[in-house]
Amino acid sequence: MLRKGRLYKKNFRFLDLKIYPTTTRPVTSQALSEGINSIYATGHGKFGRFLHRIKQERTPGCRHCVDRPEDTVEHTVEVCTAWAEHRRVLVETIGSGDLSRRALVQAMVRSEEGWHAVASFCEAVMLVKEAADRERVRERSSRRRRRDPDPDFRPP
Repeated sequence: MLRKGRLYKKNFRFLDLKIYPTTTRPVTSQALSEGINSIYATGHGKFGRFLHRIKQERTPGCRHCVDRPEDTVEHTVEVCTAWAEHRRVLVETIGSGDLSRRALVQAMVRSEEGWHAVASFCEAVMLVKEAADRERVRERSSRRRRRDPDPDFRPP
C-alpha cells in the first residue's frame, strides 16, 4: 500500500509529463524548481502582488516601475523596464519573444543553453528583488527607531 505522500509525488510526476508531452526528457517538479526557480513557478516571492497579499507591502505595485503597475511574475518577466537588458539576453538565447511560463519551461527542456538562460534570468532578477526587499525592511525598521530612539522603560 502506498502512503499518501508517495502517491502524491507519483501523480505529480505523471501530471508533469502529461502537461508537457512534447518534451525530449522527463520534466519533474525538482527539475523545474531548480531551473525556473519555484518562486517564478508559484508566484510566491518578492513580487508586489504576493507581498501585498501577505501584508508586507502597502500596495501590489512594482517598486521598479514609475507608473507602479501590479507586480506579478508575468509583469516581471515580460514587461518591467528594470529587467530589459536581462530580458533581451534571454530572448536572444531562447530564440523566441514568447516569455510565458509555458514557453520558458519548453525552452529549458529543449536545450541546455535555454535551461541556463532561463535560470540565469530568474536568478539575476530575484537577487535584485531580494536586495530591494531587504532595503525596504531596513528602512522600515530605522523609521521605527527614529520615532523613539531611547525608550525609558523604568517605572515612574
